[in-house]
Amino acid sequence: MANNKSVMDYFYEICKIPRGSGNTDTIAEYCVNVAKELGLYVRKDEFNNVIIKKAATDDKKDSDPIIIQGHLDMVCAKTENSDFDFLKDGIKCIKDGDFVHAENTTLGADNGIAVAYALSLIDSDTISHPPLEIILTSDEEVGLIGANNIDVFDIDGKRLINIDSEDEGIFTVSCAGGARADIKINFEKENCCGNLLRVSLSDLEGGHSGVEIHKGGKNANKVMGEILSGVCEAVDVNIVSLSGGDKDNAIAASAKAEILLKPQDTKKAEDKILSLFNEIKKEALIDKNMHIAIEKSEEVTKAAIGAKLSKNIFDAVKNVKNGVLAMDENTKGLVKTSLNLGVVTTYENTIELTFSLRSNDNGELDALIGELKSFSQKYGADFEYGARYPAWEYVKNSYLRDVMVKTYSEKYEKEPLVTAIHAGLECGAFAGKIKDLDAVSIGPQMYDVHTVRERVSLSSVERVWEFLKAVLKNI
Repeated sequence: MANNKSVMDYFYEICKIPRGSGNTDTIAEYCVNVAKELGLYVRKDEFNNVIIKKAATDDKKDSDPIIIQGHLDMVCAKTENSDFDFLKDGIKCIKDGDFVHAENTTLGADNGIAVAYALSLIDSDTISHPPLEIILTSDEEVGLIGANNIDVFDIDGKRLINIDSEDEGIFTVSCAGGARADIKINFEKENCCGNLLRVSLSDLEGGHSGVEIHKGGKNANKVMGEILSGVCEAVDVNIVSLSGGDKDNAIAASAKAEILLKPQDTKKAEDKILSLFNEIKKEALIDKNMHIAIEKSEEVTKAAIGAKLSKNIFDAVKNVKNGVLAMDENTKGLVKTSLNLGVVTTYENTIELTFSLRSNDNGELDALIGELKSFSQKYGADFEYGARYPAWEYVKNSYLRDVMVKTYSEKYEKEPLVTAIHAGLECGAFAGKIKDLDAVSIGPQMYDVHTVRERVSLSSVERVWEFLKAVLKNI
């Protein structure tokens, strides 16, 4: 028997359950139990994906099924002074006017709100709807793991509403596919004597390599490569270590290098580093606060890479493509293809360059993988790629999009913005699994997701709920 709990009732219950990426057992079981209590078909797989099915209401028995989709996991972030334990503590929600936020942590409205919408839908006995197929995936935030591995053998629908967007009134109808790639340059170190320079780049803007790569920010890894490649043109340099960035899908905001130089070359190298840095900073569009620091230790002996290979490594970092590679021909201002050198790491016998590749065109993504492989071969390096997920390409004729746009226009007397994004959504994974998938992504208004400032608008949650019910009635 239905309880008719509201969306926010379910959301607050969900917030009590620890559900960071990689820790979705309990939230998955919670959703399974809700479905069982309502007497509905439910399946949970080994990845903690949950599928729930509910029959159509009497007025919609002849309608095609509709898929409602979101993800179970959330990004876990907290303030520095917080002792919050994401493995066992529930999120503490705070209502502040029209907004709900958390106490010193991320809120998890991304994507707990989608789960709440889905559970409230199946719980209701008053909403008109076609056959409902609820898909709640796991570990979206760490590489779309659930969506990439789910088996959809029991899914009949070909129309999917994804509720994982953060701006009310914006309908997303295409997203980038992507992959991670690694270029690995192998070496054997030798003991070298000289002056040690520690070069540190910091305070670059950084940002998300999908939604912010078009803003013109510098990549600290690339800046370091450009500077030290220039130094290698003037003097011999031996690499002790090279590092930068934190994640493949984040624009690197800092980088560090330790290099050995002959004592007589040290001053020349320092001057060259500062000269090249100042030139780059002068040209920067948004990284006006970028900073460089040089520390010197004289007459040291360190295990280091030979000068010839060191130059080759810096040249590779400098010359590899990075940033926006192509803009979309159909959507003004949309990046179509990009490459981000997110992380550089020095291991015992390898320097590894880690990239995030994105494209809204599957063919261009494949071509970019091939181009990066050829580049690595040019520098005598090994190449690997993985975590490939498909682009969700724009569908010219979309029944679902047309119904949703018409419903929105009639309800609010204004047109929604129909757009695409240069970032990954689970719709891309499902488009690769469900032939002729017709999908749209929507969501209520949220701000600062993935940060401790994350908040969601209560009035927007309610408006999107009313809109979703209207779409289900009209479809």
